[in-house]
Amino acid sequence: MGGGIQQDRIVIAMHSRIAEIKNHMLMVEAMHMLPKEIREKFIVLCSGECVGEYYNEVKKRIESLGLENTFRFLGWTKNRDILGMADVLILPSKEEGFPLSVVEAFFMKVLVVRTRTGGFDDQKYCIPISKKIPKIL
Repeated sequence: MGGGIQQDRIVIAMHSRIAEIKNHMLMVEAMHMLPKEIREKFIVLCSGECVGEYYNEVKKRIESLGLENTFRFLGWTKNRDILGMADVLILPSKEEGFPLSVVEAFFMKVLVVRTRTGGFDDQKYCIPISKKIPKIL
């Protein structure tokens, strides 16, 4: 597998700009909730420009939770490159229009998990998730 990713890892792609509305923090918190032996089976690839206050906030939270081996920030990446490495595309957006990355994932036979935001009902075969950050019970 490309990019130095171990063959046995499940690759999650978050292909969007890195902004609060795109809700990267949900993935950080969700990965943190997993037991270590499960979390080590995943890698989350994040595309998008690695700049700005929200990016810094996400990176700081990742570091504070010791998740540096789980998340990789790739900078802006071509759709084919990131989706070509992905087992699943996750879009936990708080708000969304009609994300073309979902259509591209379908063409590349990549599973799509996303929030019920704009375009969800038009893009059949997506697995719905909540946009709320999970809480430990």
